[in-house]
Amino acid sequence: MPKIVDHSTQRQAILSRCYVLFATEGYAGVTLRRIAKELGISTGAIYHYFDSKEDIFQQTIGYVAAQELQAAVTEVQASGTRAERLASLTRFLIEHDEQLRRLLILILDASRQDPSLSQSDILSLALDTYVEAIVANVPEIAPDDARFAVDMLLGVIVRRLLVQRDDDFVSHVSWLTELLETQALATTGS
Repeated sequence: MPKIVDHSTQRQAILSRCYVLFATEGYAGVTLRRIAKELGISTGAIYHYFDSKEDIFQQTIGYVAAQELQAAVTEVQASGTRAERLASLTRFLIEHDEQLRRLLILILDASRQDPSLSQSDILSLALDTYVEAIVANVPEIAPDDARFAVDMLLGVIVRRLLVQRDDDFVSHVSWLTELLETQALATTGS
């Protein structure tokens, strides 16, 4: 009897392991042959799930961003008031700083190495997902304000990559949270 494979689970396992591979070796350092060897499968098996290395990378970034986002949403939803939800978001961002930086570095590295990826709007799609999550979980925040906050957070993460000072990162993330709270108060009048 043939082995029954849960394709969704298999795809997620591949994406999770590919993220580690891309994170440690960089986009250019990873080939389909290297992925197959790492996973212990044939390159043909990879093509059963993905069209190309670019496809694997894009889906890996989407998968990891979705995982991070789900973790953030879970933490935020466990809080009651808007102020508590925003405080939870701040804590999450501070605690997951390293993961967010690694994800950004991967996206920037790959976009630099492969012009087709820079045309794919992978960063825009990831950022839009975060904007949507903020609006969905803190509905008092207008979409434009959420987009501004995400763009500012991106700037804070880039600064953190260039200037390794924890105090700046924590204070900037806290300031963004306060700004969102102020905007939410202005929008709702409460």
